[in-house]
Amino acid sequence: MRSGVTRLKAFPRNRLLDVELVRGRVSELDLLAAFDEPTTVRDRRDAEPAFFWDLEWPCGLVMDLTFHQLSEELRVRLDATEIDHALRHLGFRIDELERLDQRDPEAFRAAGEPTELVWGLWCHDDDDTLRLVAAGLAERDARCWLDELRRDGDLRHELRHMP
Repeated sequence: MRSGVTRLKAFPRNRLLDVELVRGRVSELDLLAAFDEPTTVRDRRDAEPAFFWDLEWPCGLVMDLTFHQLSEELRVRLDATEIDHALRHLGFRIDELERLDQRDPEAFRAAGEPTELVWGLWCHDDDDTLRLVAAGLAERDARCWLDELRRDGDLRHELRHMP
């Protein structure tokens, strides 16, 4: 199981946006290796078997993963419109990736409060030159990334608001 992630015991319906923000094809083995056994399983004769993982990351990002076993389709719902943040946490390849912000920008805007992507992660190189590592980040994603680096002992990074 990925470090720090919490498996929620109940489906966090009241904390998630009503739409799937990401979908694509993944390996069942990748999901099991990353998150262990699913939170719940649907295995009825009248429906494709599906596995569900309800997760919360240390940064507060809540994620609902629905995996349809036969089609190998993964559908992702989140508590905010932070798609890049969620994909970074998943950390495995998603084939045929479809993002709602690219597929249907109007539906994406209607999904929830748009997250401002105005933060940058910077690194002080050995000669103390400040170098941009990542730009266009949501604040929670930027702080999450910085916290992960600091937990690993890397103190050379800092965040900056980029208006």
